[in-house]
Amino acid sequence: MNSSFVRGTCMEMCSSAERVMRRKEGLIHPLEKPPDKTKMIKSFSRSAAGKNLLDAKSLRPPETLLKTVNYLLTEVIKNDEVPWHVTYDFVMDRLRSVRQDMVIQNLSAKESIYIFQKIVSFYAYAAYRLLNEPIKNFDPHMNNVHLQECLKRLLCMFDECNDNLYAKNRPHFEALYVVMNLNSAVAVTRALKLPKSQKTEDVKLAILLSRNYFGNNFVKVCRLIPQFSLLLQCVIALQLPEIRSSVN
Repeated sequence: MNSSFVRGTCMEMCSSAERVMRRKEGLIHPLEKPPDKTKMIKSFSRSAAGKNLLDAKSLRPPETLLKTVNYLLTEVIKNDEVPWHVTYDFVMDRLRSVRQDMVIQNLSAKESIYIFQKIVSFYAYAAYRLLNEPIKNFDPHMNNVHLQECLKRLLCMFDECNDNLYAKNRPHFEALYVVMNLNSAVAVTRALKLPKSQKTEDVKLAILLSRNYFGNNFVKVCRLIPQFSLLLQCVIALQLPEIRSSVN
């Protein structure tokens, strides 16, 4: 991290100042009850007059951000007391806050890479789980915008980190980028240029899927889908309407 940027000192998921303010204003989400430091999570906030986003006491360092994301995606995400689209809205807002803290602190790729892997997986999963929700409950376009943005940032982090420790899950996300962008020559070219050690079965399948897509071979595309890992199957299933239209 660049030393000229502020380093957060808040070791809780939500600063005490924000907890007090939100209790006072009645801004407690149902998923934050009881509203204490073990349940409340910093909400996303746009820059506004009188609000200092650079206050170190409200910014969470990398270890706290990772703890926050783990809590959201292991505990909150399985809550069944509210409809899942409500859970999604809450988690999405809190993840935006996590990303905001990361940007303000200018965290390095090594400090960010594990966090972004989890965020990308959430958006990909949500796209499939909420596929049949009405638009008033879930905006698939906006979810895709967040997914593509976070995935591209994650791939840049993989490019920046040469340490094999951080590249363990890289093939999964490289394959995800291809299957999400089957009509992109840039995506498949990137996969083709990966080192041999990163060309796992999912990556090879993603390249083959892309080739069959460009070849308008809908039958082969469908036959390849069951060979992918589960999350990638879900993401590919979302592309089927576009794949069908491309071959008609």
